Amino acid sequence: RALHPAVEDFYKITELLYGHIQPDIARAVTAGRIPATGITPSAEALQEVVRALRKRGVFPRDIADVLIKTAPEDLDKVVSFLLKARQPTFADKVWEAWASAGLLSGIPTQERNIVGGIIGLIDAPIVSFTRGVAERGLQVFGRTPRAVPMEAKAQLFGFMRSLPEASRAFLNAWHTELPQKLGTMTLEAPRPAIKGTTGKIVRIPFRILNAADQFMKTLLYNGKIDALAYREAALAGKKGLEKVNAIVELEKNPTPSMVNEASKEMKYRAYQTDIKDLAWFKHIGLALQEIRRLPGGRYVVPFLRTLVNLSSNTMERTPLEFARIIVKQADAAARGVYIDAGGKRIQIAGPVKMTADQVMDQVAKATYGTIVLGFTPYMLARMGFLTGDGPSNPQDLALLKAKGWQPNSFRVPGSKRYYSHAGFAPLSAHLRMAANIAEMGETWGEKKLADRLYRLTSSAIKGMADTQFTMGFITIVKAIADPDRGLPKYFDQFSRTVVPAIIAQAAGALDPYYRAPRGVVEAVKAR
Repeated sequence: RALHPAVEDFYKITELLYGHIQPDIARAVTAGRIPATGITPSAEALQEVVRALRKRGVFPRDIADVLIKTAPEDLDKVVSFLLKARQPTFADKVWEAWASAGLLSGIPTQERNIVGGIIGLIDAPIVSFTRGVAERGLQVFGRTPRAVPMEAKAQLFGFMRSLPEASRAFLNAWHTELPQKLGTMTLEAPRPAIKGTTGKIVRIPFRILNAADQFMKTLLYNGKIDALAYREAALAGKKGLEKVNAIVELEKNPTPSMVNEASKEMKYRAYQTDIKDLAWFKHIGLALQEIRRLPGGRYVVPFLRTLVNLSSNTMERTPLEFARIIVKQADAAARGVYIDAGGKRIQIAGPVKMTADQVMDQVAKATYGTIVLGFTPYMLARMGFLTGDGPSNPQDLALLKAKGWQPNSFRVPGSKRYYSHAGFAPLSAHLRMAANIAEMGETWGEKKLADRLYRLTSSAIKGMADTQFTMGFITIVKAIADPDRGLPKYFDQFSRTVVPAIIAQAAGALDPYYRAPRGVVEAVKAR
């Protein structure tokens, strides 16, 4: 404390906010978003808030002075002050206009976002049912079940009953652009940078995206609450009218643990889990997060959290997830430090072991993903109804395309009509991997193991990152690897985003010619 007065102020802030500010709130405030509230608080990420505010001229002493006069348990006032201190800058306004018009204004982009949300809705009850069946099977080995198959039915009922509430959340989010209430929580929402009518017009794509996000989150949250209420009543052995009454009561007044679990499920299905909590690609995501903090970094990876969540979501539904669970548990057992306290073995250091419930959840995802999202598309590809990347030889690929063949698409039986599945993450990654395995099976003996593994890995990465707003990062990586050819391509691609996507798509539909631009100016014209 003797080194610098600001250090003392920092301790004051830590003391005031300890236990009253959540990591999600800290992240949202530093990103200039309106944070969610209502979840059990913790004390992480405070340093990030202070560091971000100091960069904008708000010093710890100023924050401490305000917070000393405010009751620290009044979280709304604390967040309100932090948001007021973190006013949008000119750079925020430029980025908002660019991301909204250049990336999100296209109709296919909005369609893919809706399809991604629907996939999340469909996926949830299937995983719940798979988990319940697995728990029922383990009863043979003496395990007490912690879930039941009929949770899936309750979850579907929760989706249906919350449709009116979700529709209201959609309309309110569209009109007001404010966070929507959901039970005891307030959902996180984007914070407008451009004010007034101009901002509302510029943000139309963002507003559609946010409104659809609030709609899906409402369904996901209520569906999980209904599933958990059914689980509690079923595991308690209640029957008939007593069971119904217990379920209704829990739906109206969910326990704090139910609220926390439902909020985690909601964020997971909306691809908004914090990067540090992901099962896969956590370290890569955190490294990219540091790149994004550099000047201009958010233009290279504009929607990082969504990208890393989609990638992790995909890998959790492959056979590799079984291997990850085994390795993680073995690592925790080998390197964890434990003590005996009161007859219980408690871990005090080292890698944290997954709980039995967490293991069962991940096993359910991997089992369902391997069978439904892996084996089924593989059989469709073997029958010729699903295509992958095609031959690795460029000449063979060009010959196939000349005959009307289309890569990474569904083929209508009995015809030569193809419909691309590219861009519909995370489903497209599974379809692409399964189809490529089927295609490689036809020439399995002709390829070396290294070539097959490279192609499978490459197709998985392409499938997970096959969206317009992740192309910038992929192109910049290629530019770093091969500057002579990669940098011109990156600047050409980046310059095209100056033209709003919806204008580019309309122009492309009317233009009968295929354009081959050379240079930045021609790239913009072609767009």
